[in-house]
Amino acid sequence: MIEPERALPSGYGLSVLLSVDSTMLEAERRAAAGASDGCIVLAHEQTAGRGRRGRVWSTPPGNLAFSILLRPDCGLPTAALFGFVCGLSLFEAVRPYIPVDRHLAVKWPNDLLLDGAKLSGLLLESHSSSQGELEWLVAGMGVNLAWAPKDMPYPAIALSDVLAAAPSAESLTIDWAWRFVRWRAALEDQGFEPVRAAWKAAAVGLGGPLTARLADGTVLNGRFQDLDENGALLLSLPGERLPRTVTAGEVYFPKEMSAAASH
Repeated sequence: MIEPERALPSGYGLSVLLSVDSTMLEAERRAAAGASDGCIVLAHEQTAGRGRRGRVWSTPPGNLAFSILLRPDCGLPTAALFGFVCGLSLFEAVRPYIPVDRHLAVKWPNDLLLDGAKLSGLLLESHSSSQGELEWLVAGMGVNLAWAPKDMPYPAIALSDVLAAAPSAESLTIDWAWRFVRWRAALEDQGFEPVRAAWKAAAVGLGGPLTARLADGTVLNGRFQDLDENGALLLSLPGERLPRTVTAGEVYFPKEMSAAASH
């Protein structure tokens, strides 16, 4: 294990591992063993990383994968909003490195897109007691620092594609932690609205065409109208007076649909 050189916010700790099966699994193991809120696990290599819907998230040496254990005093609906806190914090940590002629944005629910290509992904999982009370959350994040995967059903990009030298995994994680502390405090003290407003300001495609593919296979084509107070995507559909509320699913913008069709 390597100790980080820079300071973290008070109450947060960072363990840096050379290799692990999955930072999320490691954070969950530590949660079960009683680790405290703010425990961050970073690995320079993941051998069994995973993304949403059980997809593989590959992390060879050079890319960033880290997970944080959280024990917030809240119910499950509020806990789900921590995904937006994590995603917004990652956007703010990455943004200073992005050249002015490039465009960084958040994609619902919490991916980062750079010039329309996927730069990072986020997965949020929770564990509740037998009484249904939230015991802990683990948020896992992966960022393409050195390389982007090929032959994917969507365009992907790495920071090394646009920078002469990408930041180190440790440095970017610590940058993220300081921003996370600020947005976490906003959520816990003021509710979701400040986070929602900042997320919308950074969002890609707001007001434009969007395709949503739901878990049951339903495909909806409409316009990204808004993000509601619970973090759901509001999708305006042709011929429907009220927007459709999308709480889970995969969303695609025209550029991504074109890339998917070519695979």
